[in-house]
Amino acid sequence: MKFKWLLLILISLIFLLLGFLTAGYMISHTDPRDRMIAIGQWHSPENVGSPDASSWEKAFISWHATFAVQSSEVLYLSVRRDETGAAFREECDYEMSGGKIPAHWWSVTIYNADGFLPESKAQNSIDGGVTNDSWKIRISRTKTDGGLWLPSKNAGEFNLLLRLYVPLKKLPDWKAEDLPLIRRVSCPA
Repeated sequence: MKFKWLLLILISLIFLLLGFLTAGYMISHTDPRDRMIAIGQWHSPENVGSPDASSWEKAFISWHATFAVQSSEVLYLSVRRDETGAAFREECDYEMSGGKIPAHWWSVTIYNADGFLPESKAQNSIDGGVTNDSWKIRISRTKTDGGLWLPSKNAGEFNLLLRLYVPLKKLPDWKAEDLPLIRRVSCPA
């Protein structure tokens, strides 16, 4: 009798371990970024914040990402490359420019390659409410003028995340001209 209980507990523990290992594997390998919608330089996973997202996509997002709100409330767009297709690097200077973005409010944040904010004493995010109909943001290690600036110091190869709060369009309806353009201004060889 005692042997049957020990065997039952052992089998239960094995299946529990297999369940955790399978879930961990699926969460780490079911990346919604594999199915991206491209809008100019910007990209967005097609199912983020959507009820159509699979359980594994939702698990991946809850484990790895900062995406937490339905797509009707916020759209998340990211960019990792400049207009030439080169990866963003902290030692280069970039200019992000745009006009009025069709959303009630927006922000842009710089993240390092690991998905964390780079160590900086300066603000790592720009509030779109401080812009007007035509604006520019400098992205560089040091601030060069009195305009808007995102620090890339300690960011390595970085990416930018654009959050569009209460967007006035659904994701498939966005065009490249609706979104900011990022161009490299200078870069050491």
